[in-house]
Amino acid sequence: MNVQEPGSIPLGNSGPRWNYITGRVSSILHGLTRATIKVMMEDDVSFKVRCASDMFEEMNLRIDQPVVARINAHDVLLGAAGIWPGKERWNRWNGRIVLVNPADSDPLITVKLQGKSCTLVSTGPVIGHSLRPETWEPVSIVIDPETISLAPYLQTTRQRWTATHVPIHERHRVWLKARVEAVRKSDSGSIVSLDVGGTHISALVCGDDDIPYEWAPGLSVEMHVDQWEAWLRPAGDGLDAVMCKLVYETRV
Repeated sequence: MNVQEPGSIPLGNSGPRWNYITGRVSSILHGLTRATIKVMMEDDVSFKVRCASDMFEEMNLRIDQPVVARINAHDVLLGAAGIWPGKERWNRWNGRIVLVNPADSDPLITVKLQGKSCTLVSTGPVIGHSLRPETWEPVSIVIDPETISLAPYLQTTRQRWTATHVPIHERHRVWLKARVEAVRKSDSGSIVSLDVGGTHISALVCGDDDIPYEWAPGLSVEMHVDQWEAWLRPAGDGLDAVMCKLVYETRV
């Protein structure tokens, strides 16, 4: 798991781009020199974080504690379908490309875990792919657990990094009332034009057969926008929200 990239924050055009993922500690294996922490996030997706034992002691983590992981987009490795970069013990998922930002060299690629809501950004390339990656192509997603930084949720770790800019918990989200004005299909999914209190906003909802509803003109919806993410859902209690990307279009 925005106005820039879903689940990430760019630090300048040439600086690093970060993925932030929240979850809870589900298990801890503390060895003499290394510690392995397993984190469970939304949709029952888990990932492993491995660090030196002294660093683990500084984090002071416990089972079931909320945490946030920070992953450099450069460390999100992508492979063509059936090709798995890195080692077998690393975090590995099947996924699909949902967005490719144009660039002079390697593009910034947004990928979605197969059947899950979690998205990550990668600086690429897609290993084993001879052509420029295209939206909705299947990929393998691999992350070395030693490249993931971990910290208690909404706290600051010494000599590390501050986690106070992480998306707030679901129960604290503010949802804006909106209405769908128009829907049009694109190669990446559905572009939904919205009227949010008189303000016109367009959102790209990437195509996914798992979404149990359709967007249609006149539909009442709710939108949440924070510093890195945007979420959209039909108005009503108990309905799941889907992550979307705000689209800025030039009107003539």
